[in-house]
Amino acid sequence: MASGGGTAPARTGPAGTGPAGTGPAGTGLVGPAGAEGPLAVVGPGRVARSFVRSFLVLFVFCGLTGTVLWPLSGWHLFSHVRTDRAHGWEVVAVDRAGAERPVPFGDLGAGLRGAPHVAAGLAGLPLAERRATCEAWAEAATSAGLEAAEVRVYAVEGPVAGSGPWSRELRFTCPVRVR
Repeated sequence: MASGGGTAPARTGPAGTGPAGTGPAGTGLVGPAGAEGPLAVVGPGRVARSFVRSFLVLFVFCGLTGTVLWPLSGWHLFSHVRTDRAHGWEVVAVDRAGAERPVPFGDLGAGLRGAPHVAAGLAGLPLAERRATCEAWAEAATSAGLEAAEVRVYAVEGPVAGSGPWSRELRFTCPVRVR
């Protein structure tokens, strides 16, 4: 190009195509300027590729280890066999006369609503933590107006639908300090 001005000569692509950066002559398809070939395809950016790789690695990690990192579920939601029997835990406060009353965890605030789930793992806790958990449950029972000389934890099982007998098996007995 001369220093005196004027226009630059039009660049052309490979044979059979229009000017560089356009698709085949007469098609109206446009690719990025200076791209090789009749129509260059631009893929996702580096950030998008990194995100997808990271997501897939986390997805596989959660599935293989059973880890739950929301929104990655670890594939637990529908991975358990469903039967016609329900299994759970019941925590009861026992007064000095030996009468049992269920501790109403649902009425005692959000911090205690998971008590049945804690009961499921009670056997795996060290003795000191197990005692502290029972003491906390006894305090909860007392705050609900129940006398708690002892806390008992039962494994319960019964029918999912309809009526029928529920079985109870005593798993833990925790004597507590009477206040």
